[in-house]
Amino acid sequence: MVTLNVGKTDRIEMDNMVITMKWNSSFSLRVSALLAAACILFTGCGQQPSASSKPDSLDSIASFSEGLETVSSGLAASDSSLTESNPSQAPVSEPPSTSKPSGATSPSSPQTNSQVSIVSKPDNSTVLYGEHFFDDAVFVGDSVSLKLKYYAMKQRKDGFHTLGDAQFLVSGSLGSGNSLMPVTSDSVHPTYQGQKMTLDESICKSGANKVFLMLGMNDIGLYGVDKAMENLDTLINQIRAKSPHASIYLQSVTPMLKGMEKTKLNNTTIQAYNKRLSAYCEAKGYTDVDVASSMMDPDGYLIAEFCSDPESMGIHFTDLACSVWVDTLNSLV
Repeated sequence: MVTLNVGKTDRIEMDNMVITMKWNSSFSLRVSALLAAACILFTGCGQQPSASSKPDSLDSIASFSEGLETVSSGLAASDSSLTESNPSQAPVSEPPSTSKPSGATSPSSPQTNSQVSIVSKPDNSTVLYGEHFFDDAVFVGDSVSLKLKYYAMKQRKDGFHTLGDAQFLVSGSLGSGNSLMPVTSDSVHPTYQGQKMTLDESICKSGANKVFLMLGMNDIGLYGVDKAMENLDTLINQIRAKSPHASIYLQSVTPMLKGMEKTKLNNTTIQAYNKRLSAYCEAKGYTDVDVASSMMDPDGYLIAEFCSDPESMGIHFTDLACSVWVDTLNSLV
């Protein structure tokens, strides 16, 4: 079966494949006609795949992608305006709601040429678009990022390839400052393959080509913004010394729930840190990933529905928040 929805986002569903295209609404129905023709052509006019065929076959995807390039070039000739829109406590139980609450901001990405995302859909499972971008990534962070790990692992267990094959080096109370301290039995350094080690060493051993860091929540109140940034710079220099090939992605520190701010750790100091983080990324050539904006209500606080510990710390996330976080990361693809 082929389903084609015409509009700002077109989603084509076949028996084992899902294709998502995003474009400007100025496109006419001739776009849909071309795509429908392409789908019929490449699916053998609705022929069912054999029992031995694999939904995620690389040959099938490559062949299908080739055909889509032909169709895409025809679309480009008709209209060239295609665009793509695009710390220490474990979180408590998650709410059942999966809808996005009012006040949440959708992640956006720069306009680019049209992109077609092909995802395998074996049985009732789904692979999120662009997931292969994260196959060689490692996420480094504190208990906020630890929740992201739990979320991704649960999604993968349920059949979703969330954040691809990305690895996680996360630990409660981790910060740039204490990550620079010696490894001891009491230190908060994350373990890699069962062994506790410094971040530069574990990242090197992981073989990651993309390093996503979210650190600062456990540094700002303790060291202040200036020293926290200094510690982060030292840490990144250590990482790059052992992994010079790796690209650095710095994620902004996320906001706190209203009423949970402290004297030195609060949304004002967090925003000051994030502003410095953005300037640092620009100066060093690193990628600034603005996660914080997607988590803020209109007053700059953590969106209430996104907080899993509203009675204690007011910083940790629900599954809903993690889904928005993943959307923000996917906008990089």
